Amino acid sequence: MDIESAASGEKDKVLNADDAQLLAMGKKPELQRVYNTWTLCAYQVMISASWSCLIVLYSTIFDVGGPAGLIWATLIVSIGQTLLMTSLAEYCSIWPTAGGQQYYTQALATGRSRPFLSYLVGWAIMVGEISTGSSCALNSAQIIASFVQIAHPNVEWKFEVLDDLATL
Repeated sequence: MDIESAASGEKDKVLNADDAQLLAMGKKPELQRVYNTWTLCAYQVMISASWSCLIVLYSTIFDVGGPAGLIWATLIVSIGQTLLMTSLAEYCSIWPTAGGQQYYTQALATGRSRPFLSYLVGWAIMVGEISTGSSCALNSAQIIASFVQIAHPNVEWKFEVLDDLATL
């Protein structure tokens, strides 16, 4: 597709409706769209949580609900995550911007609440990303420490070294 001619007003050279909508928003269609149902499902599973984070939660799941609770909870959460990702994918197809949920809130909110809600969503996403990353790192460290404790039961942990590593 010739973007310069499409942007200059020749709408007949636009290949699809998505590109026309981007041009109407004043944006150039630069990225190639390669998503289909299977890639979006794989992305949803990948982004929901890593296995190193989930494995630490298994003991709690088994204590509370047992193996049946694990299976049913996995199914229910997978369906909920799929519905959430479907709605976000719909917004992303309408407004393909880097702002994500913060931009969607700005576009969909009404009146005076628009800046405050967009600000609130931006901070919630940032706090969520930071806490998710740090908790996954902590869980992975606990798994490694458990492996070391099993393989070498006589290891004496020196917390000064751990504090020094944490401050790096």
